[in-house]
Order: sequence, then structure tokens, then C-alpha cells
Amino acid sequence: MPNVEKLLINGQSIQGKACLQTLTINFNNNLEAIRCIGSGKYTPEFYLEKMMDIGVNANFMFSATSAAWIDAIKTRDVFTLTFDITDSKGSKYSFNFPQLEVKEANHPDGGGDDIITVDINFAQVRTSPTIVRALV
Repeated sequence: MPNVEKLLINGQSIQGKACLQTLTINFNNNLEAIRCIGSGKYTPEFYLEKMMDIGVNANFMFSATSAAWIDAIKTRDVFTLTFDITDSKGSKYSFNFPQLEVKEANHPDGGGDDIITVDINFAQVRTSPTIVRALV
């Protein structure tokens, strides 16, 4: 079973401060199919390449640390996110997102017995993330 290790936000471990529940990485190349009338084809004539969007959607348990990140939507503070995944064969994949900005974040609500979470959507900006694979 793959294992996530060395999860750091802004170079710091979040263990005991902001429990990460789920993490989804999205890559969208925004490729658009262009169809032309009169071509006699049902398929696109060509494709228009656009700017790639890279996003990270994270779900944290509510804490003072994770709640403080919500305000970054106004300040446009940049976050870093790094983590490693080791697969069942021992191969390691290192992920580095050097410049993430908060693009959406909810203000959680709940009562005394509720499990409260914070959903934060980040957008990678200005630099490309890296994924490094180290085979065993």
C-alpha cells in the first residue's frame, strides 16, 4: 500500500497542527477542440492549446492553523507543499509545489459534537511543480 511521508507546508510539518484528511491534485491542459463548418468531418479540425491550470484541493480537520490559512485568499500569500509517496515496491515519488495561492476556502460551521473540516483549494502560480521518481 502506498504511504505518504514528509508532508510539509511552508517547510514545516503540520502533524498535530492541521490534520490533512484528503488531497487531490488536478492538472488541466485546457485543450480546446475547434470544429469548422463545411469540413465534412464530425471530428475537430485542430486543437487550441491554452494555459495549463494546476490545482491542489485539500481537506483539513479544523484547527487554529488550518483556519488561519483561509485569510490567505485576501492576502494572496504563497504556500509551499512538499510530500513523498513510497509505493509497495519501495519506489519513491517526491512532489514539490513551490508556489500555491489559496483560490477558494470555506468558513466552517458546526456544533459541539460535529467533526468540522476546512476545504481549501490552491492554485499553482508562476512556477511549475516538480515530481521526481526514484526507482528501487
